[in-house]
Amino acid sequence: MMKNNFKILTIFVFVLTLSNIKAQNCSRTVKIDNHTEICLPKIKGLKEVGKDTKYRNLAQDYAILSNKVLGFYIEKSIPNPIVTASIFMNKRVQQDMDNKTFEKMSEVLAFHLKKSYDPDYLLKLCNLRTDLEVDRDILIDSYSLNRDIKTYVILGKRKIDNKETVILKTLNLIHLKNKMLISLYVIKYNNSNSINKLKQKSDYFMMNLLDNNN
Repeated sequence: MMKNNFKILTIFVFVLTLSNIKAQNCSRTVKIDNHTEICLPKIKGLKEVGKDTKYRNLAQDYAILSNKVLGFYIEKSIPNPIVTASIFMNKRVQQDMDNKTFEKMSEVLAFHLKKSYDPDYLLKLCNLRTDLEVDRDILIDSYSLNRDIKTYVILGKRKIDNKETVILKTLNLIHLKNKMLISLYVIKYNNSNSINKLKQKSDYFMMNLLDNNN
Protein backbone atom coordinates (compact mmCIF):
# COMPACT_ATOMS: atom_id res chain seq x y z
CA MET A 1 0.00 0.00 0.00
CA MET A 2 2.83 2.36 0.93
CA LYS A 3 4.57 1.57 -2.36
CA ASN A 4 1.41 2.36 -4.34
CA ASN A 5 0.96 5.64 -2.48
CA PHE A 6 4.59 6.51 -3.18
CA LYS A 7 4.11 5.79 -6.90
CA ILE A 8 0.98 7.95 -7.02
CA LEU A 9 2.81 10.79 -5.25
CA THR A 10 5.76 10.49 -7.66
CA ILE A 11 3.46 10.65 -10.70
CA PHE A 12 1.65 13.67 -9.21
CA VAL A 13 4.94 15.51 -8.62
CA PHE A 14 6.11 14.65 -12.16
CA VAL A 15 2.88 15.96 -13.73
CA LEU A 16 3.05 19.09 -11.57
CA THR A 17 6.65 19.66 -12.67
CA LEU A 18 5.70 19.34 -16.35
CA SER A 19 2.87 21.77 -15.79
CA ASN A 20 5.24 24.31 -14.24
CA ILE A 21 7.73 23.91 -17.10
CA LYS A 22 4.95 24.71 -19.59
CA ALA A 23 3.82 27.71 -17.57
CA GLN A 24 7.38 29.09 -17.55
CA ASN A 25 7.63 29.28 -21.36
CA CYS A 26 7.38 33.08 -21.19
CA SER A 27 9.49 35.92 -22.51
CA ARG A 28 8.13 37.80 -19.51
CA THR A 29 4.92 38.28 -17.56
CA VAL A 30 2.85 41.45 -17.40
CA LYS A 31 0.04 42.55 -15.08
CA ILE A 32 -3.37 43.22 -16.57
CA ASP A 33 -4.90 44.26 -13.24
CA ASN A 34 -3.91 44.36 -9.57
CA HIS A 35 -4.17 40.61 -9.07
CA THR A 36 -3.80 39.05 -12.55
CA GLU A 37 -0.82 38.70 -14.84
CA ILE A 38 -0.39 37.06 -18.24
CA CYS A 39 2.50 35.22 -19.85
CA LEU A 40 3.92 36.73 -23.03
CA PRO A 41 5.06 33.47 -24.66
CA LYS A 42 8.32 32.71 -26.38
CA ILE A 43 7.55 32.42 -30.10
CA LYS A 44 9.89 30.82 -32.61
CA GLY A 45 11.31 33.47 -34.97
CA LEU A 46 10.01 36.38 -32.88
CA LYS A 47 11.52 38.44 -30.07
CA GLU A 48 9.43 40.18 -27.41
CA VAL A 49 10.74 43.75 -27.04
CA GLY A 50 8.09 45.43 -24.90
CA LYS A 51 10.64 46.77 -22.43
CA ASP A 52 12.99 48.08 -25.13
CA THR A 53 12.42 51.82 -25.56
CA LYS A 54 13.95 51.57 -29.06
CA TYR A 55 10.75 49.85 -30.26
CA ARG A 56 8.17 51.43 -27.97
CA ASN A 57 7.17 54.19 -30.40
CA LEU A 58 6.86 51.66 -33.23
CA ALA A 59 4.35 49.68 -31.20
CA GLN A 60 2.35 52.76 -30.34
CA ASP A 61 1.89 53.39 -34.08
CA TYR A 62 -0.26 50.27 -34.19
CA ALA A 63 -2.29 51.18 -31.11
CA ILE A 64 -4.95 53.77 -30.45
CA LEU A 65 -5.14 56.04 -27.43
CA SER A 66 -7.80 53.94 -25.71
CA ASN A 67 -5.49 50.88 -25.67
CA LYS A 68 -2.85 49.95 -23.12
CA VAL A 69 0.14 48.18 -24.72
CA LEU A 70 0.99 44.95 -22.86
CA GLY A 71 3.67 43.52 -25.14
CA PHE A 72 4.97 43.45 -28.69
CA TYR A 73 7.22 41.32 -30.87
CA ILE A 74 9.57 41.81 -33.83
CA GLU A 75 10.91 39.27 -36.31
CA LYS A 76 14.48 38.32 -35.42
CA SER A 77 15.61 37.85 -39.03
CA ILE A 78 14.66 41.30 -40.39
CA PRO A 79 17.38 44.05 -40.21
CA ASN A 80 14.87 46.93 -39.83
CA PRO A 81 11.84 45.17 -38.38
CA ILE A 82 8.32 46.42 -38.05
CA VAL A 83 6.37 45.48 -34.96
CA THR A 84 4.98 42.13 -36.06
CA ALA A 85 2.74 41.18 -33.13
CA SER A 86 1.23 43.36 -30.43
CA ILE A 87 -1.02 42.69 -27.44
CA PHE A 88 -3.29 45.39 -26.01
CA MET A 89 -5.98 45.93 -23.45
CA ASN A 90 -8.68 48.47 -24.14
CA LYS A 91 -8.68 50.94 -21.24
CA ARG A 92 -12.46 51.24 -21.48
CA VAL A 93 -13.08 47.49 -21.31
CA GLN A 94 -11.08 46.24 -18.32
CA GLN A 95 -13.84 44.53 -16.36
CA ASP A 96 -14.00 40.75 -15.95
CA MET A 97 -16.27 39.04 -18.45
CA ASP A 98 -17.64 35.56 -19.00
CA ASN A 99 -17.80 33.76 -22.36
CA LYS A 100 -21.29 35.06 -23.10
CA THR A 101 -20.22 38.70 -22.62
CA PHE A 102 -17.07 38.12 -24.69
CA GLU A 103 -19.21 36.72 -27.50
CA LYS A 104 -21.49 39.79 -27.42
CA MET A 105 -18.50 42.18 -27.45
CA SER A 106 -16.97 40.40 -30.44
CA GLU A 107 -20.30 40.56 -32.29
CA VAL A 108 -20.41 44.34 -31.80
CA LEU A 109 -16.89 44.70 -33.22
CA ALA A 110 -17.71 42.36 -36.13
CA PHE A 111 -20.77 44.46 -36.98
CA HIS A 112 -18.65 47.62 -37.32
CA LEU A 113 -15.78 45.91 -39.14
CA LYS A 114 -18.09 44.31 -41.70
CA LYS A 115 -19.12 47.78 -42.86
CA SER A 116 -15.64 47.97 -44.41
CA TYR A 117 -15.92 44.61 -46.21
CA ASP A 118 -15.14 45.13 -49.90
CA PRO A 119 -15.44 42.15 -52.29
CA ASP A 120 -13.71 44.14 -55.08
CA TYR A 121 -10.51 44.29 -53.05
CA LEU A 122 -10.75 40.60 -52.26
CA LEU A 123 -11.06 39.87 -56.00
CA LYS A 124 -7.94 41.94 -56.69
CA LEU A 125 -6.05 40.00 -54.02
CA CYS A 126 -7.16 36.68 -55.49
CA ASN A 127 -6.03 37.83 -58.94
CA LEU A 128 -2.49 38.37 -57.62
CA ARG A 129 -2.65 42.14 -57.95
CA THR A 130 0.38 43.86 -56.40
CA ASP A 131 -0.44 47.45 -57.47
CA LEU A 132 -3.14 47.95 -54.86
CA GLU A 133 -4.05 51.44 -53.72
CA VAL A 134 -5.39 51.36 -50.17
CA ASP A 135 -6.78 54.47 -48.53
CA ARG A 136 -8.46 52.83 -45.52
CA ASP A 137 -8.61 49.60 -43.55
CA ILE A 138 -10.65 47.00 -45.45
CA LEU A 139 -11.98 43.78 -43.92
CA ILE A 140 -11.35 40.81 -46.23
CA ASP A 141 -12.06 37.81 -43.97
CA SER A 142 -13.13 36.77 -40.46
CA TYR A 143 -13.19 33.48 -38.55
CA SER A 144 -13.04 31.92 -35.08
CA LEU A 145 -10.12 29.72 -34.05
CA ASN A 146 -12.20 28.55 -31.07
CA ARG A 147 -14.67 30.08 -28.63
CA ASP A 148 -11.91 32.20 -27.05
CA ILE A 149 -10.29 33.68 -30.20
CA LYS A 150 -12.00 35.75 -32.89
CA THR A 151 -9.92 36.81 -35.89
CA TYR A 152 -10.49 39.55 -38.50
CA VAL A 153 -8.19 39.81 -41.54
CA ILE A 154 -7.70 43.40 -42.69
CA LEU A 155 -5.95 45.05 -45.63
CA GLY A 156 -4.46 48.44 -44.83
CA LYS A 157 -1.37 50.60 -45.10
CA ARG A 158 1.35 51.80 -42.76
CA LYS A 159 4.34 54.08 -43.07
CA ILE A 160 7.39 51.80 -42.99
CA ASP A 161 10.86 53.30 -43.46
CA ASN A 162 9.11 56.61 -44.32
CA LYS A 163 7.23 54.94 -47.17
CA GLU A 164 3.51 54.17 -47.41
CA THR A 165 3.33 50.37 -47.56
CA VAL A 166 0.36 48.04 -48.13
CA ILE A 167 0.05 45.61 -45.23
CA LEU A 168 -2.12 42.73 -44.09
CA LYS A 169 -3.01 42.35 -40.44
CA THR A 170 -5.17 40.26 -38.20
CA LEU A 171 -7.11 41.95 -35.47
CA ASN A 172 -7.66 39.26 -32.84
CA LEU A 173 -9.94 39.32 -29.81
CA ILE A 174 -8.95 36.81 -27.15
CA HIS A 175 -10.80 35.86 -23.97
CA LEU A 176 -7.96 35.38 -21.50
CA LYS A 177 -8.20 35.08 -17.73
CA ASN A 178 -11.71 36.55 -17.80
CA LYS A 179 -10.54 39.61 -19.73
CA MET A 180 -10.87 40.65 -23.36
CA LEU A 181 -7.48 41.41 -24.88
CA ILE A 182 -6.68 42.62 -28.39
CA SER A 183 -3.82 41.42 -30.57
CA LEU A 184 -2.56 42.62 -33.95
CA TYR A 185 -0.34 40.56 -36.23
CA VAL A 186 1.11 42.51 -39.16
CA ILE A 187 3.01 41.54 -42.33
CA LYS A 188 3.78 43.37 -45.58
CA TYR A 189 1.48 42.50 -48.46
CA ASN A 190 3.30 40.90 -51.43
CA ASN A 191 0.65 38.85 -53.24
CA SER A 192 -2.40 36.70 -52.51
CA ASN A 193 -0.19 34.09 -50.83
CA SER A 194 0.38 36.67 -48.11
CA ILE A 195 -3.14 36.03 -46.80
CA ASN A 196 -2.52 32.37 -45.92
CA LYS A 197 0.94 33.22 -44.61
CA LEU A 198 -0.57 35.82 -42.28
CA LYS A 199 -3.29 33.47 -41.04
CA GLN A 200 -0.79 30.71 -40.26
CA LYS A 201 1.55 33.02 -38.37
CA SER A 202 -1.25 34.80 -36.52
CA ASP A 203 -3.04 31.55 -35.55
CA TYR A 204 0.22 30.06 -34.27
CA PHE A 205 0.88 33.17 -32.19
CA MET A 206 -2.63 33.31 -30.74
CA MET A 207 -2.74 29.62 -29.81
CA ASN A 208 0.62 29.97 -28.04
CA LEU A 209 -0.72 32.97 -26.15
CA LEU A 210 -3.82 31.03 -25.13
CA ASP A 211 -2.03 27.75 -24.25
CA ASN A 212 0.55 29.48 -22.08
CA ASN A 213 -2.12 31.23 -20.04
CA ASN A 214 -4.41 28.29 -19.29
